[in-house]
Amino acid sequence: MKKTLGLVGAALLVGLPGIAAAQNQTSGFYVGLGAGVNFAVDQGFSNVPRTSATSGDVDFDMGWVGVGSIGYGFGNGLRLEAELGYRSNGADSAFGRGGSGDATVWSGMVNVLYDFATGSAFMPYIGIGVGVANVNYDGIRGGTGNTVRVSGDDTVFAYQGIVGIGYQVAPQWRLGLDYRYFGTTEGTYGSNFGRSSDAEYAAHSVMFGIRYDFNPPVRAAAPAAAPAVAPPPPPPPAVVPQQRAFIVFFDWDRADITPEALAIIRQAAQVARSGNVARITVTGHTDTSGNPRYNQALSERRAAAVRNALAREGVPAAGITTIGRGEAGLLVPTGDNVREPQNRRAEIVLGN
Repeated sequence: MKKTLGLVGAALLVGLPGIAAAQNQTSGFYVGLGAGVNFAVDQGFSNVPRTSATSGDVDFDMGWVGVGSIGYGFGNGLRLEAELGYRSNGADSAFGRGGSGDATVWSGMVNVLYDFATGSAFMPYIGIGVGVANVNYDGIRGGTGNTVRVSGDDTVFAYQGIVGIGYQVAPQWRLGLDYRYFGTTEGTYGSNFGRSSDAEYAAHSVMFGIRYDFNPPVRAAAPAAAPAVAPPPPPPPAVVPQQRAFIVFFDWDRADITPEALAIIRQAAQVARSGNVARITVTGHTDTSGNPRYNQALSERRAAAVRNALAREGVPAAGITTIGRGEAGLLVPTGDNVREPQNRRAEIVLGN
């Protein structure tokens, strides 16, 4: 008996570390009722006069058990409850003969139970209980020809182990089916043979029960959603490199600015005014037609014309350097005395 209780207690202690995983657990006060069948263990009474090889033993028929309880759930699977119980069995045989009489037990117990969350409506539980029991033997006697009789009651220490499973039928209602091993320490009872008789009471019980939770059950908090990971910032827009070199073309033997050339000069001036320009160089060129000395002077005039046009567009003239290269640096290589439009030019270079 005590070994069975110890095993149930050990299982309860092993289960306690898992309370953090509780789900659908009872939180707050509750009440419960249960009823079922009770199988009283065959009991041996001391000091009974021997009338047969089994003298002193009493066997019981299957009886019934009922309990009522009030308890408190801590919301983590652990419950503490007070229980009032009643058990009754009739004697089947006593002291070696057919028996008569009854054994009844009133008990008051304090139970500690633990519910195992499964994530479903089903919830297994285990528990242990201790308390007191009033065990009453009423007219326990053998059959015809056996005059031995035991009667009386005694209040003794009681204990029990509980294993069961509950089913949640509504947010605050649960059904349950459990097995209990109930036992007591030895009690002393009266007899008709001049000496008191001692016996321990024990029983196996299977009960169906119903429980009402005054508060809705606590559900384990859903795991916190992982914080949304912000998408990486979009890459900065590709920097389009600003144009840093411009070419304007001139008519043959001329240094005046054409409308087409003026449009290009304005583009260069806009870039220069936007900043990040430390110096501006304008280089004038000619083709190979004409006298080289003349062409050198013409290239210088072309560079100066472009510088003046840039100045009119708001670019400080002091920051512009002009160079004349005459026939040197041909864009399109040609022989001497060749009129080539692409060689009659001025190049604008914006430097950092």
